[in-house]
Amino acid sequence: MQQSSKPKTRRKYDRTGGPADFKSEIVKMLVSGQTAAYVSKALGVSENLIYRWKNQNQGVKKANGEQNELSLENQQLKD
Repeated sequence: MQQSSKPKTRRKYDRTGGPADFKSEIVKMLVSGQTAAYVSKALGVSENLIYRWKNQNQGVKKANGEQNELSLENQQLKD
């Protein structure tokens, strides 16, 4: 058996609106109640990657929330 000499390439998940849109759509699917296993099989994306995107999305939301709190506090201190 002969192995391919081609290096393994990484898949890029850039659907119509770009990779960020594709990732956010997957996270929305999870939030709406679909399982990571179902989304994984339906879209051909590994479950681990789906969970990573979900965690990254939650981290962004948390960071934005903290930033908003800091901005509000700074504004209150200025007044």
